[in-house]
Amino acid sequence: ARFGFIDKSRMLLPHTSLLPGSWLPPFGGGAHSRVDTTALFTTDDISRWAQAESSQYDGLVAARPFDGRWDEFQSAIDEACSRWPERGLTCTAPSEASRFSAAVVELLSGAGLPGPISRQLHEDACALGRAWKALCPAVRQLSVKLELFGENVCSRWHCDNFVGRGIVSYTGVVGTEYTRKGNVDFWELQHCGNNKCIIRDPKLVESVAVGDLLLIKGTRFPLPHGTARSIKASNALVHKSPEVRFDQQGGVQNRLVLKVDVYELPAASGPARGGDKKP
Repeated sequence: ARFGFIDKSRMLLPHTSLLPGSWLPPFGGGAHSRVDTTALFTTDDISRWAQAESSQYDGLVAARPFDGRWDEFQSAIDEACSRWPERGLTCTAPSEASRFSAAVVELLSGAGLPGPISRQLHEDACALGRAWKALCPAVRQLSVKLELFGENVCSRWHCDNFVGRGIVSYTGVVGTEYTRKGNVDFWELQHCGNNKCIIRDPKLVESVAVGDLLLIKGTRFPLPHGTARSIKASNALVHKSPEVRFDQQGGVQNRLVLKVDVYELPAASGPARGGDKKP
């Protein structure tokens, strides 16, 4: 099977400078006025992502575990993905709902995946597209990508150096791994690269389930008004891909992944939703 391509230009790696971005309106005591007990705003309803409370968190998740629903299609998925380009299948889609849906349909038409999972992928991509539009009304276009991750995964802890990523895993054992900011040594994150040095307590590392819809805020995600932009003060989620898993026969358990990314927002886009407007 083909494996996902890791684009390190969009990861915050050692010595990467942070770029300025838009601002969120004030909310309570700021982006991290909450007790640092979890990195994710968790709900079972994706429409709640645009609520004011979500602005305090580094990521948003709509819990919807698949519990192996698509595992029976694994061989068909692997076979289809073997014909994909090395970097997977991708398209740039306008944020307007009907045009976004049409772009996703076209992308899936060339994927060669089984019908049931194609329909699920379309439904999830459109849900993530609507969520992005609700959170960042000024967004004009999104990047939609299908990838299969096997042995080549992004196993280093990092923050994404763009606005953010919506991501769903369909097969595999677990989804994206993440941790709260209080569990991160940020000097090591930016300078060392050794996962054991970056994480203070491995027991505090968490993961979303296969099937959960996850929105990962990046370093360019709009910040609360008046917050100085830095990796530690930003809403960027510290995360990585799960470790490579093997089946009982020693084969790699490939992970089919959907990504819906926002790389940039208009310079004068104004405040994002998820907080009260500045008086």
